[in-house]
This record gives sequence, C-alpha cells and structure tokens, in this order.
Amino acid sequence: MATGADRLLIPEIPVDIARLAELVAHDRRNPSGYSIVIMSEGANLGTAVPEEGPADAYGHRKKTNVAEYLAGALGDLLPGVRFLPVDLTYILRSGDPDAYDRRMAAFYANLAMSLVEKGIDGVMAGHRDGEFIYTDIPGKEYPARRVDPADYNTDRYRPNFEHINGVYKPQIK
Repeated sequence: MATGADRLLIPEIPVDIARLAELVAHDRRNPSGYSIVIMSEGANLGTAVPEEGPADAYGHRKKTNVAEYLAGALGDLLPGVRFLPVDLTYILRSGDPDAYDRRMAAFYANLAMSLVEKGIDGVMAGHRDGEFIYTDIPGKEYPARRVDPADYNTDRYRPNFEHINGVYKPQIK
C-alpha cells in the first residue's frame, strides 16, 4: 500500500477488533517493530462507539473519538503495547509542499479563478487522466464511491494484491 500502512479499515467491512489485535501483534514482530493501521472515515468497528460527557440541550452526547476508542480497545487486548491515534489532517499539514504541490495548487487556483470570471459556480477543480477539469461537487444526489469487497482481504484488513492481471499493450513501432 502506498501509505506504508499494515492494515486499512474501511466502512464496507466490519472489523473484528480481536482479529485486528492479532494482526497488529504479528506486524510488530517484523524488523520495524511497529504496525500502522489506517482507519477510513466511517469504518465499521462492529460495535457502537460510546458517548461521553454531559448531554446538550437536545439530549445528545458527544461520540467518543473513534480512533481513540480503537486504540483503547487494542490496548486492552495487547497490554504493554503503546497505541498512538493520530488525526491524518495534522500529518498532511505538517510537511512542506514540494514543487509538484506548489505547481498543482497554482493550476487549481487559476482554473478556479477562470470559472469565477465566467460566472460558473457549484463545481470543483480537478485533475483527471492528465488534464485539468472541473466537475460537479459530490453531494447527496451522487452515489457514494464504495470499495468492492472482492478487492479487499477481509481476514488481513488490507487490499488484495494477489491475482493482479495487467493488460498486454504491444510496443508502438
């Protein structure tokens, strides 16, 4: 996986926390000595995440941070192992942009300004198949993109890498 993660938790597949703990323990026996688990927004931990704190004026209580909940559950199963839940947005903001990042930001900004000048709104700038585009902003009227469970190893909590077949394309002479 491009992220370097050992396990990836997705909404489409419920997580067995005990099984995940076994995998994390196995991963920690690798030379790196650690395991990285990435949890997608909406990941299904197979149980309701508890609520915490006092109820608001409408009777609603705040949900426990799901990453902290998972870290606690794994810590209960693997005493002595330290778990560090990290919000990915902090990591994304912590690095300096490289030349590619700066260039892409300038291209997106110029495309967005061109759209504003033309009076086009309700769209977003994008980059697809090597060209800059603008497209509709995803909303409720568009179906959510889902992972096909056939492409995911439900026992190992990561994508299937086996049986990847390429398409033969002969050299152009």
